[in-house]
Amino acid sequence: MYVIHLVFTQRQYFEHLGVHPKKHETVHCVFKNCDCTTNIYSTFALHESRKHNHYSLQDFKPTVFQTYSSQAAEDSWLVDESDVTSDETLVREDEDLGKVIVDHLGSLLNKLDCIFNVPSRCIDEIVEELQFISCSASTPIIKNIVNKTLENHNCTVEELVIKDLVKNICQLNPLSSALSGEGPLGTAYQRNRY
Repeated sequence: MYVIHLVFTQRQYFEHLGVHPKKHETVHCVFKNCDCTTNIYSTFALHESRKHNHYSLQDFKPTVFQTYSSQAAEDSWLVDESDVTSDETLVREDEDLGKVIVDHLGSLLNKLDCIFNVPSRCIDEIVEELQFISCSASTPIIKNIVNKTLENHNCTVEELVIKDLVKNICQLNPLSSALSGEGPLGTAYQRNRY
């Protein structure tokens, strides 16, 4: 038996569908009796949130399921059900995991802005706090983890090397680098461009 891996809920379907307007690809509304089309993510999110908030998968156009099923088969998104575990993540081997993380984080921050209408200054505060947590506040914890791991494997490394390793882990991981001032999600302007 095969399952389509990415479409379990309406929310997951819209997360997938929301990728297309971000690439400036036109999407058509998936609900019956609605002819809305757009290639702008915020318009897409606002339309879905305002016009179809109380709709469900049963209100989708019948062609949506057929189209997605055939597209999924072509894109090798079908996975044998026995191979799926509950905590398994779906990232194809040819995908850049760092980019996937940044895309998901960007999508989350865009949802806060466009769907939940959270003010930009609040999102900026969340970004600053996440940056602090993932970088500065985590440094001593990561240093302890690195030290214990090296000790468990009977490795002796100079303190300067450990310090540099910890600094790179904290600053160069996808979350920290995306949320930094130079990163694609660091400011409201950069998030809107992303």
